[in-house]
Amino acid sequence: METYKLSSLYSALKVMDIQLDLVEEGWSFDWHEHPYFEFIYCKSGHLQQWIDDESYDLTGGSSILVCAYKKHKTIALEPSEYLVFHFDIDIFGIYSLFNQVKNPLIEKDQTMDNHLSFSNWLDKLIIDFHIKSQRKSNQLSQDAYIEGMNSGIQILHLHARILECISLLAFYFEKSEGIQVAKLTPSEIDLATKALKYLDEHFLRPVRMEELAQHMNFHRSYISTIFKKAYGLSPTEYLTKVRVREASKMLTESEESIEEISIKLNFNSAAHFSNTFKSVYGVSPSAYRKKHRYVNE
Repeated sequence: METYKLSSLYSALKVMDIQLDLVEEGWSFDWHEHPYFEFIYCKSGHLQQWIDDESYDLTGGSSILVCAYKKHKTIALEPSEYLVFHFDIDIFGIYSLFNQVKNPLIEKDQTMDNHLSFSNWLDKLIIDFHIKSQRKSNQLSQDAYIEGMNSGIQILHLHARILECISLLAFYFEKSEGIQVAKLTPSEIDLATKALKYLDEHFLRPVRMEELAQHMNFHRSYISTIFKKAYGLSPTEYLTKVRVREASKMLTESEESIEEISIKLNFNSAAHFSNTFKSVYGVSPSAYRKKHRYVNE
């Protein structure tokens, strides 16, 4: 009997939130960006989604992918209900594929598999996990949207379904735009993995590309090329991403001041930290801390 062997697959998926929001005509969420992906599905109504300088119309049944570090804003042109979740995923080539997408909009009747349109697939996700629609409010917590998510198995099941959603998106964009997932040789995968691990382990101190190149024993430009091919962003961009993500955690889980956090994360100054944080999350570090604490008290 022939035996098939699968190579190791590292797929770290982090889902920050998933919610089904109700908004009135004229509601908007102003320009912002963040170091993770955002997926929006317009269940009903009409949203105008801006990504950089491009505008997209989201009507009932259509959806869109917003890539990491893309400036974007949302405007409700009529009362609307939409599903949104933010996620981060470390799989070789996926960052690269998504970042090459020219048209991130998925139309209403687009079929993703042999049975359901993508909109029907998403409607089923909402039903299966009892995701309740809520009027958009800063006071709503994650628990207000999801019922019955009280076990690790249920949470794992939700993650699996979102991972399936992401894979459907990847297959769709690869096919519709002729984009090829970045292919790396085993040695390139090893290099990218080791570089990522080094940055993850040393982000709390100053790390320069020259140091990384010396540690990896490769030229800095080669490391940058392979890293971006694997993850869709440069080592420097990734380092900023990790530090800002850590900052959001420190703001909500510690009593350290903005100045102390900026020093600990090796920003040039508290002002530099605040500007970088606001460019990613759309609010200042102090506003982010206040909002999170208000929601969870």
